[in-house]
Amino acid sequence: MNGDGIARPSAAADAARVFGGRFELTGKLLGRGGFADVHEATDLQSRRPAAVKIHRQADEIDDVAMRRFDRELRILTRLSHPNIIQVLAYGQTTESNEIWYAMPLAHGNLTQAVGDLQGDPTTVTDVMRQICEALAYVHKAGVLHRDLSSNNVLKTGDGRWAISDFGLARELERKSAALTASGKGFGTPAYAAPEQWDKAKTADQRADIFSLGKMLQHLLTGEWPHSSDDLPDSPFRPAIRRATGPLSERYTSVQDFMAAVDSALISLAPDWQPGDNIAKLLIQRFASPFPDPAAVDELIAWARTVHADDFLDVTRVITGMSDNSMRLVWDKDPAGFREIFEGYCAHLAGGMFDLDYSESLVDACRKAINVSGDPTVLRHAVRMLPEFAYRHNRRPLRDRVTRIIRSVSDSECAIVALEALRAADSGAVGWCFAAYAIRTLHPTLRDGIRAIIQAG
Repeated sequence: MNGDGIARPSAAADAARVFGGRFELTGKLLGRGGFADVHEATDLQSRRPAAVKIHRQADEIDDVAMRRFDRELRILTRLSHPNIIQVLAYGQTTESNEIWYAMPLAHGNLTQAVGDLQGDPTTVTDVMRQICEALAYVHKAGVLHRDLSSNNVLKTGDGRWAISDFGLARELERKSAALTASGKGFGTPAYAAPEQWDKAKTADQRADIFSLGKMLQHLLTGEWPHSSDDLPDSPFRPAIRRATGPLSERYTSVQDFMAAVDSALISLAPDWQPGDNIAKLLIQRFASPFPDPAAVDELIAWARTVHADDFLDVTRVITGMSDNSMRLVWDKDPAGFREIFEGYCAHLAGGMFDLDYSESLVDACRKAINVSGDPTVLRHAVRMLPEFAYRHNRRPLRDRVTRIIRSVSDSECAIVALEALRAADSGAVGWCFAAYAIRTLHPTLRDGIRAIIQAG
């Protein structure tokens, strides 16, 4: 027996155990709680380090909760997201009725990093964004976390933050009065939504959003979020208050919560802040798969203040946009989109860039053409791209430009593209379009490009 009254195998006995015929314990205990132990292990298939979490007292969990947890584990083994700790395998031992699951070995948790994040709202927001992207992905799959806390956000080998520990811990805690007041034990009641204890069967994704609000409070204040009165005196306060408020008033989606956090962060950027700092904040917001509508107005208003000769920072924001973000900007303000895209193309027309970044710049043009379907956007891009590729003298750029022109499939757009190509340097056009590539184009472009090359 150990001090908690629970009989556990010795380290030597643990080291001899293999779970699922695949995960061999090394004998090193990584963590211990009232309901589960985490052991270091070796994955005998890949020879990579792993962790095996062993839950005890499975007989104290009711059949409904057990079936739900089993379902979630089966789903999680099929999901793939960079900010979710992958469940490699799971099972239940017959000799001691232990539930176990294996995952890649992590490098600490978010609780241990809270002190390092103090006074750095940009990094805090980036951490929250990683967690939100993972949680939104899981919710879409029909899974609730139900035990989200900084203890259950782990650091991966490549420095990302990823959520783990789905579901079972909360079910076990409901069966026990042995909850730690500090929140540092196996459970973290300070993070749990009230309905998780009162109406567990009806709790929905808003319970996880409550936990997100508590996590943001924890990261900003450095204190465990026991009281709703200990909110940070900052622009993040309204987002936390709404996320952790009454059930009927909470955000209904993770995306809405993250949009509010992003808006709070951007409000911290004063008007005099250097352009590269503003760009950094906007890049983070527009790179998200669930972009913030408020960021569109901020981007366009800022871009209109930037001189054409100093468009580098705006270019960085446009290049880093996700498809959804660029579509949001176009849908919300087509005129503003055209204006900043014209500045984008003008910036590319006069610059030299390294190969990887050059490819990203051209890809952003393709994205803008596809998202907008707008003749003006098409004209700006096609006028600039052949000379851009020719100036850099890179085949990958030439191939990208050819693919963009090849995607022009209707007659009206083909006429617009041809007019733009006629305004470009004929030598650049000839360099971009080899004979075999010209044969794949729309007839209007095919004949027109041949004429441009012959005339040049």
